[in-house]
Amino acid sequence: MLDGEWIRETKTLHAFDLLEINGTDIRPWKFIDRNTQLMATLQAASMRSIQIARTEFEQAGKIDLLQEVHARNLEGIVLKKIDSPYRTDRQPDQFKHKFTVVSSFVITKKNEKDSVALGLFNDKGQLINCGNVKIRSKHFRVNEGMVIDVRYLHAFRDSNHVYQPRMVAIRDDLQPEHCLISQLKYKGQ
Repeated sequence: MLDGEWIRETKTLHAFDLLEINGTDIRPWKFIDRNTQLMATLQAASMRSIQIARTEFEQAGKIDLLQEVHARNLEGIVLKKIDSPYRTDRQPDQFKHKFTVVSSFVITKKNEKDSVALGLFNDKGQLINCGNVKIRSKHFRVNEGMVIDVRYLHAFRDSNHVYQPRMVAIRDDLQPEHCLISQLKYKGQ
């Protein structure tokens, strides 16, 4: 049993961790030992549809990996203590960091259930739909035509919709025409 993520664009599972092997629970093992077993198991299986996620243990490799993650515009990185067992949920010996971005959007419509539709202008001056965001605070009183800042993980190239959006501020210092689609951060390759 693996812990990983299916990457639609490459049609592969990127394995992060090994949880069970031949019915034996190895979650209590140290991370370094689980990682070594994961590499040996997947190399022996030689399956193109499963790739081992890059893992670094030395400082120089970690710096190189972080630079690659940024250069390829990937979603984030996880740091684990080398001797930690596998556990679900947030743990004090693990750190997950998502690389988010903030962009300014025009509210194109108020939806039901405290959410609004987002839009950005393309280079032809057309307003492009970029998805929706929930207004989570009663302190934010928003209306159609206002400009708001939204934090998100990335946008999808085929739809321009933002993924995991969260409103962070009302921008009364910006005009709607300043909200351009060129500011979007798209999902990395």
